[in-house]
Amino acid sequence: MNDIPMTDFEAERQYEEASLLNEALEDVKEGRVLDGKEALFQLKEKYNL
Repeated sequence: MNDIPMTDFEAERQYEEASLLNEALEDVKEGRVLDGKEALFQLKEKYNL
């Protein structure tokens, strides 16, 4: 797999998005929330993204 050139800002943004998505999926998996989209929205709101 080849590296895709991107700015540090873009890499950080993608990392934050992936982290939020993982956290939302974990919440759904653990049964803390029923709706993954709502969980992701709440996390974005929580972290002001």
